[in-house]
Amino acid sequence: LNVEAAPGGSANESFTVGSDRVLSITDVVFQNPAGATGRVSLMRDGEVLLESELANFRDLDLHFVAPFRFDESATVELLLECGTPGPGGDSCAVGATVIGFVDQAD
Repeated sequence: LNVEAAPGGSANESFTVGSDRVLSITDVVFQNPAGATGRVSLMRDGEVLLESELANFRDLDLHFVAPFRFDESATVELLLECGTPGPGGDSCAVGATVIGFVDQAD
């Protein structure tokens, strides 16, 4: 998931889990390569699961013992609230790589 927003603005990117599928996310890597400030959130159907201040990292990898579960038709969303772009930039650009596995729904 990749998101870009203007200073003071917000943007999001999302995808929906397919029908008859369950997504289990075991790892997340947030990327803030330009060093922007603001906030990034990983959400499930509008509920914040992870939230971090961009000024605290350039790359932040998170690994879970118990995965985040997204049932069929659930939405995985990356929300970016841009404070200040990194040096020389005119917008905040943030990414998240989600790793896990997909199973058949019960």
